[in-house]
Amino acid sequence: MFIKKIILVLIILAFSVGTILFMYDSYDPLGRYNYDDEVINKKIISKLNSDDLQYIVTYQIDPYEFYRYLDAENFSIYHVKQYNKIIPQLFYLDLDKQVDFVEEMIKYDANIDQVVDYLNSYNYTDLIYWYKYGDSYNDGSYLLKEPDYFDTYLDDNRTISIKEPKNLVYLDDFGIELVKEPADQLLSMCQAMDLNLETSGCGYLNFTSGYISYNEQKEIYENALKKDSNSAILEFDLPGHSENQLGFAFDLLVSENLYTSDAYNWLVSNSYKFGYIQSLTEESASYTNKLARLNHFRYVGLDVSLYMHETGKSFKEVSNG
Repeated sequence: MFIKKIILVLIILAFSVGTILFMYDSYDPLGRYNYDDEVINKKIISKLNSDDLQYIVTYQIDPYEFYRYLDAENFSIYHVKQYNKIIPQLFYLDLDKQVDFVEEMIKYDANIDQVVDYLNSYNYTDLIYWYKYGDSYNDGSYLLKEPDYFDTYLDDNRTISIKEPKNLVYLDDFGIELVKEPADQLLSMCQAMDLNLETSGCGYLNFTSGYISYNEQKEIYENALKKDSNSAILEFDLPGHSENQLGFAFDLLVSENLYTSDAYNWLVSNSYKFGYIQSLTEESASYTNKLARLNHFRYVGLDVSLYMHETGKSFKEVSNG
């Protein structure tokens, strides 16, 4: 009798376990999902955990909103809206890098709409650096949204972080790099000067710099700090805040007779006709926080330079800054 009871209990237990297993195997976690594409749903079930599945069912999230991201290693179903805003701007990256970038932005609590705007002008690695480290030289500075515009205004509170310009051109005769349009205009300006002054090689002027990278500017500024921390910020640009980093500016070698030479005076009088201005003058010191650098010329575009010449307005007044 006792043995029969044990057998009965075992039979009931086996039946119960079998029933549970059958129910588990036949249970469809997407049973209440409004989207019934068998292939898609099968992949969703294989990629998402139970909490994720419950989330998409509860909120009836269209699988076409997130299906293409499922294979990314760090995909999160909870960040689909952010993916769909940012990732169209990252078409040149593979899926994992696209998703990883969005996750980085979320981790650093970035404003997603702002990130989308920045991606029109900045490389994704530039933005990761910016949101991770900010500006090491000025905590209060902000990242410029449109750094590729020729009338972009930089100062100690406006930065382009580590951005590198596009379309740099190396000018063999001068030993410097500039963005293409400023480079072309510099060549035209030098040709006009040589024709007018009957000289060659841009009036025999010597160039010390054109484009300067973030790391180069960092080295220059750090060395200046070591020599005189009080005057460094007045004499040198903060890394990420230099017009040379834009690829729009060049500097002339300051020699004993530079400022009295015919070539320099021609440049001062005529550079606006080619889109160039002197952006660091005695007059600008009050708002640039920089001592005058009269050997520094910056390209702002023909429309802006002509307007400044006609109106006498400062670059800060007419800039996109």
